[in-house]
Amino acid sequence: MTSARILLLEAAGPEAGAIAATAIGLGHQVYALTQDDYYATYSADLRNALSGCLLTDLSRPASSLDELVAYARKIRADAVLTTNEYLTPLLARACAALGLPGNDPDLAPAARNKATMHQALTRHGVPTPRTEMVASEAQLRHLCATGQIAFPCVVKPAEAAGSAGVTVVRDPSAIAAAWRTARTPRGMYGISLDTQVLIQEHVDGAEYSVESITQQGHTRHLCTTRKQVASGQHPIELGHSLPATLPPGIEHTVHRAVERAITAVGIRNGPSHTEVMVGEDGRCTVIEISARLGAGQIGFLIQHALGINPWSALLNTALGRPATLDATQSHYATVRFLTSPHAGRLRAVHGLPQRSPEVPDVRIRTAIGDRVRKAQDNRSRIGHLIVTGPNAEHVERHADQLMADVRIEVDPKPNTASTTRHVPISAPEFDALYSSQTGGGGVATVMRIVDPLLPIRVEPFSFLSADLLHHLSNELALQRGQLLTDLGCGRGGPGLWLAHLARVRLIGVDFSAVAAAEADRRAAAFGMDGTARFIVADLTAIGLADRSADAAVSIDAFQYAAPAAVLGETRRILRPGGRLVLTGWHPRKPGDRRLPQRHRTTDWPKLLRRAGFTPIRCVANPDWTATYLAIYQVALTLGDPGDDLGLAGLQQEAARRLPTAHLLHRVAVTAVAS
Repeated sequence: MTSARILLLEAAGPEAGAIAATAIGLGHQVYALTQDDYYATYSADLRNALSGCLLTDLSRPASSLDELVAYARKIRADAVLTTNEYLTPLLARACAALGLPGNDPDLAPAARNKATMHQALTRHGVPTPRTEMVASEAQLRHLCATGQIAFPCVVKPAEAAGSAGVTVVRDPSAIAAAWRTARTPRGMYGISLDTQVLIQEHVDGAEYSVESITQQGHTRHLCTTRKQVASGQHPIELGHSLPATLPPGIEHTVHRAVERAITAVGIRNGPSHTEVMVGEDGRCTVIEISARLGAGQIGFLIQHALGINPWSALLNTALGRPATLDATQSHYATVRFLTSPHAGRLRAVHGLPQRSPEVPDVRIRTAIGDRVRKAQDNRSRIGHLIVTGPNAEHVERHADQLMADVRIEVDPKPNTASTTRHVPISAPEFDALYSSQTGGGGVATVMRIVDPLLPIRVEPFSFLSADLLHHLSNELALQRGQLLTDLGCGRGGPGLWLAHLARVRLIGVDFSAVAAAEADRRAAAFGMDGTARFIVADLTAIGLADRSADAAVSIDAFQYAAPAAVLGETRRILRPGGRLVLTGWHPRKPGDRRLPQRHRTTDWPKLLRRAGFTPIRCVANPDWTATYLAIYQVALTLGDPGDDLGLAGLQQEAARRLPTAHLLHRVAVTAVAS
C-alpha cells in the first residue's frame, strides 16, 4: 500500500487514537488539527507519533476552515477525517475545498443539528418521531396549553452530544425544567450551539444503532448494535452489544430507513451511526443520525466480534480506496459502562475483572480521589469493561456476572469548611493568597469540575468559562502584533491565553507583586516568553503611556476599584478605536436591597459612556450566570480547604453570596475608546 499523509481533525479520544495508530502501522504519516487547550492534554507518545499539528481556534468556523485548508495543502494531505461529531461540518467543507472524498458540505449540518436533521429526514420520507422545535418558554407554555405536547415526551438540545441535556418527561409539571436543562449543555472548543430545544414524542420499542460506511454514495452496513438504556428520567446508554440479530423482514425495513437518512443528511463518503427504535409491530423510527462511527467502544466491539478493522476501513474511505468490510469471524461482543451511584469523590472501585481473551479490555477513566457525578449523560461514565466470545447468550450472562461483582465507593464529602475566614482584599493579602495558589490548588479543581472545556493552562481566579473566554477573544478582535493589556491580571492565565491565540503582545497589570511574578514565570508555558511582561501597579494609575495600547481586557477586577477612576485610566492608555472588554455583574432588578451595595445599581454601559467610550455592547448570557452559580456550589462540596487560602476564600464567599447570587446577571461589556 502506498504511504499517504493523513490529517486527523482531533487526535484525542480512543477512536481517534485507534485511527492514528492504525495509520502509522500502515506506514502513513499522521497530522492533527486541534485547539491549544486540547493539545495540552495529548500524551507525550501521541505528540511524538504525529508528523505535525495545526493549532487553531475552532470556535471561529470561517477562520479555522481557511487555516485547515491552507495547512492541508501545505502538507499535501491525501485524506482528512474525524471521529469527533462537533467537527463533521468542518470536515465536509474542508474536503469539498480540497477535492478529497467527503460528504455534502451544504447538507452536513443536518447530521449535527437535530432541528435541521428532523427537517431533512422529514423531507426524505424517513420515519421520525413527531417533533416540535421550541425556542422560548412562552412558546412552550402555549404548546402545553393547547394540548400540542403529549406525554411522555423526550426533551433534548438541538446541538449537544452524548445524551447531554436529554430528559424523558412524564409529568407536564416537569417540562419547563427539562426545557431549561436542554439549554445548558456546552459544545466542545467553545463552538456556539443552536439554543433551540426539541420536544419529541416518546417512541416505545427496543433501541438499536446501525453502523454503516458509505463510499461514493453506496452504503454497506457493518452491523446492528443493541443498546442498553437507562429507563429513568435520563436515558443514558449503559451498554452496547453486537451484532444484534433482527428478523430478515424487520432488518430490511431498518436498513431502508437508515439508507434514506444517510441520503437526507448528505453522507456520500464516510461512516454513519444511526439510532433507531423498533416497535413490537416491527415499525422502525429513526431517532437521529451522525456522520461518524459510533462512539462508546462500538468500533472496538466490531473488531472483537466480526474481525473487521473499522479504522483501516475509515482510512481507506477517506483516501478514496476500496474498504474491506466483510466479517472474518462470527463472534459477539458487549461493553458495559461503569457509573457512579451519586455525586461525590471516587473513593474506590472493587471487584474489577482481570483482562483475558474473554475480557479484552477493562478500563477506569476517572482517577481515585477525583470528583464524580450521578449519571445523567454519557460523560458521567467512570469506566467500562468489554466481554466477547462465540456465543451471545454466554457473553451477556458473563458480562452481567462481572458487573454484579463491581462495587463503586463514592464519598459524598459534605462541606465542613469554616465560613469565618477573612476574604483578602488588600495587596499583601492577595500576595499570600496567590502564594498558596501557585500550581493550581482547590480553585483550579473547582474550575475543572464546573467546566472541563476550559483550557487547563488558564487556571483563572475568576468566574470564567470556556464559552466566556472565547467570547472575550471574539470581542477583542485582535490583530497580529498588537498590544493587549490585561488589567487585574492575577496569575496571568486568561490574558496569556488570549494573547497567544491572537499572536499579540501582552502587558499584564496587578497590584499583587506575587501575582505579577507568577504570571511572568508562566508566560513561557504559553509561548509568550519575550512578548509578555507584567507590572505591579494600581488600576487607577497604570503607568503606561497615553494611547499606547490597542485593546484592554479585565475579568472581574473593575468591581473592586473606583469605577470612574479606573475607566478613565483605561481610556487614557487606549488608542482611539481601541477596545475594552470587561466582565462583571448587573442586578436583575436595579436597587435590589438584598444584593451587596456594589452590585445594587451597577450599570457598566452608563459608566463607560461617562468615561468616553462609544459604541458599547453589553451581553448577558444565562450560561455564564449558571457557571457563576456552579462555581460556588461545587466549592462548597470540596470539604475542609486546610491551608488553601484560595479555596477557603471562595468557600466563604460562596456561603455568603450564594443565597442572593441568582439575583444577578453575569455580563460581558465591550466598549470602544472614542
